[in-house]
Amino acid sequence: MMLLMGVFLVACKYHYAHRKGGSQKGKMGVGMKKSLLLLATCALSATAADMTGRWIFETNVLGNRDTVECTFRQTEARLSGACKGEQFPEASATGSLTDGNFEIAFVYLFAGQSFNCTYRGKLTATDSLTGSIVVSGVDGVTGEFKAKKQ
Repeated sequence: MMLLMGVFLVACKYHYAHRKGGSQKGKMGVGMKKSLLLLATCALSATAADMTGRWIFETNVLGNRDTVECTFRQTEARLSGACKGEQFPEASATGSLTDGNFEIAFVYLFAGQSFNCTYRGKLTATDSLTGSIVVSGVDGVTGEFKAKKQ
């Protein structure tokens, strides 16, 4: 990404230095301003869409609150890692992140039974997530969460 920005800035400098009619020296054209703004936005988007690291989820499923710690590794749009709650042992997690929307799924053991758990949500900032929880295998069990990157 840094290389791309460097190449773009060199091209901008070249374009600015060689534009026609030197009377506008010291002024940047509207097209160039738009291009720089677009590049900056793309750079921020690329940086913001990374869930690699340790996350703490504050969950609420049917009034039962839990703190779930997940560690993710992101490779392109694919997520992998593990999650562990106060009420369940560590479980392998897999999922994806596309355009700031993510989905993580894992199977956990609780009271001697296995449950499929899916977290779906949105990356609301580079260090914040919000979304919903669906527990499969039990009718109507849903919840919500908020998470922060540590």
